Amino acid sequence: ALDTTTAPLMASHSSAHALAPHPRNVPDEVIGRVAANGGVIMVNFYPPFVLPELAQRSLDMFEQSRLLMAELGDEQAVDEELQRRWGHVADTGSVATIVDHIEHVARVGGADHVGLGSDFDGIDMVPEGLEDVSCYPNITAELLRRSWNESDTRKVLGENALRVLEAVEDAAS
Repeated sequence: ALDTTTAPLMASHSSAHALAPHPRNVPDEVIGRVAANGGVIMVNFYPPFVLPELAQRSLDMFEQSRLLMAELGDEQAVDEELQRRWGHVADTGSVATIVDHIEHVARVGGADHVGLGSDFDGIDMVPEGLEDVSCYPNITAELLRRSWNESDTRKVLGENALRVLEAVEDAAS
């Protein structure tokens, strides 16, 4: 996509591969290319995408899910067996975990190229302190606690995404 697009690219639900090696996450080389393209990496909040130990565990679970589906042929039975095998996830990360990903993307690509892609409507667990969109002020507070300035914080919270969406509309017309 980066080799052919004339518009900025948006990785809408991805985090930093360097921090949690999941295939959905963006490697540093690609973060740099998205930044050079004027695009934005939208950090996802799903614990298996932001915590390294859950990233590997989720890959194992996806493989087991495929095998169980072939064996059992019933989604509910597969879900029940996976729950029995994997049990409850105790550590789902925190606001700090998400801000670690934000800061990594910003270090590699710049503060103009990172945003939020929570995926609240598609995930079954969330980091502590980010239970829903009403908790976004927790991200703001953590960024400011880490000495982010107001301008860059506003970019992360939405201005970068709006800039890219506007640029894509311009390119389309």
